[in-house]
Amino acid sequence: PTAWLADSFAGARVSSGQAVSPQSSLGLAAYYACLNVIAQDCAKLPLPVLRELDRGREKVREHPLWTILQRQFNPEMTAYIGRYVLTHHAVGWGNGYGLILRQRRFGFREDGQVLGIYPLHPTRVRPARDPSTGLLVYDIFPPRRGVGARLQIPERVPAEDMLHLKGPTGDGLVGYSIAQLAAESLGLSLAAQQYGAGFFGESAI
Repeated sequence: PTAWLADSFAGARVSSGQAVSPQSSLGLAAYYACLNVIAQDCAKLPLPVLRELDRGREKVREHPLWTILQRQFNPEMTAYIGRYVLTHHAVGWGNGYGLILRQRRFGFREDGQVLGIYPLHPTRVRPARDPSTGLLVYDIFPPRRGVGARLQIPERVPAEDMLHLKGPTGDGLVGYSIAQLAAESLGLSLAAQQYGAGFFGESAI
């Protein structure tokens, strides 16, 4: 696999000898607790659809997106869970990706109507530039264990079909992974945790 994909799954090895990645860092209780608190608090916040008026704004409860953003992200998860997952990914991996599925046929819904938002693991998505148009697109890699295969996710989707939440970013397109920025610090904590576990595992006193 390419270097960015290997680092995302296995992690880069740091001075402490630990392979640090956003996934492996979740093994640290303090790190996980911080991500969990941020994601939970953000997921609790209302996300209404608003209409701009000459003076102020008003809620538009009849808008088709109201139910998706406020109640049900997709048939498999509530809006709270969807917002939690996207925020958790944005904080830990630097990027939270939600695939926007739309109605592509004329029928009882308008063509292009949003049917649902499906969070994708950050290790499966990579922003890119379409060489023919220069427009931002997203390359989606196949799921590792068949999860989500029934969605028939295309290999490449345009930016308008991807909800992308970013953490701190240097180019405005891809967010930094906190775990990778603080790899040495997290690696030291992981090494100390591993050493302590091994110490007591050998019945040391």
